[in-house]
Amino acid sequence: MDQETVTLKIPGLTRTYTFFHTSDAHVEIALETDAEGGKQRAEYAAEKYTNEGSNIPASTLLNAIRTADEAKADGLFLCGDIGDHYTEGTIQFIRAALKEAKTEVFYVMGNHECAGAEDKGSARQTFAEMMFGCPDFWARDLGEILIVGLDNSDKYYTEEQFAFLNEQIAKNKPILLLMHAPLMTDAIIDPVKEKWSEEMGAGACDYFLIDRPEDTSHPYRRFWDLVQNPENHIMAIFAGHVHLSNDGEFAPGKRQYTMVPTYMGEIRKVIVTGE
Repeated sequence: MDQETVTLKIPGLTRTYTFFHTSDAHVEIALETDAEGGKQRAEYAAEKYTNEGSNIPASTLLNAIRTADEAKADGLFLCGDIGDHYTEGTIQFIRAALKEAKTEVFYVMGNHECAGAEDKGSARQTFAEMMFGCPDFWARDLGEILIVGLDNSDKYYTEEQFAFLNEQIAKNKPILLLMHAPLMTDAIIDPVKEKWSEEMGAGACDYFLIDRPEDTSHPYRRFWDLVQNPENHIMAIFAGHVHLSNDGEFAPGKRQYTMVPTYMGEIRKVIVTGE
């Protein structure tokens, strides 16, 4: 896969960490049927998706996993929309692909994972095992740093998510925060307009990005105020949704990264090191 590399410096770290950042694979797999009309297990072997004209989203997701495995990375960030629509075949494929990964996978929900599901709540639970048992929020302690995932695919934050994030902040460790929809920063507004305004008009930024409202009681504003607080240790946000690569500050010393869709064959290498 084509790689871009960024280096994130966090004072006090005693070792260097390597992660890979991906999003928006948009895999969709329909279960094949046998001669008797029965459903078969979704095929996830890499060789099925390597030929020209085959399932490129599935192939590139497998290539992303392979890239992280070969680099012996500390983790692979999957920042939502890994599945394009909710189908049994898609779930089976993603579950099997991640089970084969040698690298620890950090997965947050996107707005597409459960698209088309009759019961979104039940559909979300089929992804729970891939998110440490809870698709709404989770955290993994890597010793010196915390990886925290929050589902903002419906463009809101719950009281439970606020409480959970505050619990993680209280641990006083550097946090890398994963979510699907990014914050509306000065660095990302113009790229989003350039990419999406022709298709979506003036509402492109409102659809793709989380604005900072004037109303201090609004959940978006509360979230902004929380992550921007200079006294906490949220060092970086990794997101997706916008289908473009962007790197900019959301507060002094705090960076936000978005990524080109995985299905385009690109991945970001993230080196996290002390100063």
